[in-house]
Amino acid sequence: MLSTMLSPSSGLATLNGFDIEKDLDNVRRSIGIVFQDQSLDEELTAWVNMDFQGRLYRVPPETRRQRIEELLALVELDGRKDDTVKTFSGGMRRRLELARAQRFKACSPRSVCNRVGCR
Repeated sequence: MLSTMLSPSSGLATLNGFDIEKDLDNVRRSIGIVFQDQSLDEELTAWVNMDFQGRLYRVPPETRRQRIEELLALVELDGRKDDTVKTFSGGMRRRLELARAQRFKACSPRSVCNRVGCR
């Protein structure tokens, strides 16, 4: 329902303050997807995986650089940004997936994942 794929049978539902029936575009912009199976490129570094995602969304280079730094710090992978994903533990890979799911939105990444929730 919160992904806007289904309408509520009754009541009101909001996501990040947006009504899921009236503000579909804003709701969809507010969510990211983390698949059960890993979708990272293991041969690339954490930074390059994040940069690739930002390029797909046509985020300007300086904004992209700042957001990558913020998101990697948020999930405590900033010290491993230049390491290939294949050297990461399963938990580190999941944290990188969560950071990447934040896509470079203007809203705070803490809306989905805070330091406690990522551990």
